[in-house]
Amino acid sequence: GIIFVVFASCVFAQEVIPIQAKRNAIVEECKEYIGTPYLYGGLTKDGIDCSGFVFTTVRDSAGVQLPRTVKALYSFVSIIPDSKKQKGDLVFFKTVESKISHVGIYIGKEQFIHSVSDGPNTGVIVSSLRENYWKTRYAGVGTYFPAETQPTEIYVNSNKDTEKTHSEEVSGIK
Repeated sequence: GIIFVVFASCVFAQEVIPIQAKRNAIVEECKEYIGTPYLYGGLTKDGIDCSGFVFTTVRDSAGVQLPRTVKALYSFVSIIPDSKKQKGDLVFFKTVESKISHVGIYIGKEQFIHSVSDGPNTGVIVSSLRENYWKTRYAGVGTYFPAETQPTEIYVNSNKDTEKTHSEEVSGIK
């Protein structure tokens, strides 16, 4: 039982640390693009659009291959509650009629980085989800990372007849 606990703890640590490291790497890569001009269909620091920005930065920093268009990204991610959003998750907006038409990368503290085609600031910029323009067009947040799970806790009792796992204890299984 002890070996399993140690092994399960190691597996858990190996799963969580890389995900958090990838999230941080994505944010750092995004910051490198601030000031890049907007270019429809663009994928480089010479010019980039919103979905190209997501596609390129996530691929280059975390090695994750995402779809290329806003519509495909929205279909690809798992939509999560706002309270669960983390750095590196994608924030979606309805900027054209009632369709999902814009995407950015959440960087924490209610801020996101994205490539904007129109308005007072264009190109890759940092914006706040609290800004009236973005708040009124906000459609939700999605993640492409696997769900983070907690390790199974094992309670070891000296009486072998009553030894059970946490999940058995919760579910009533013996």
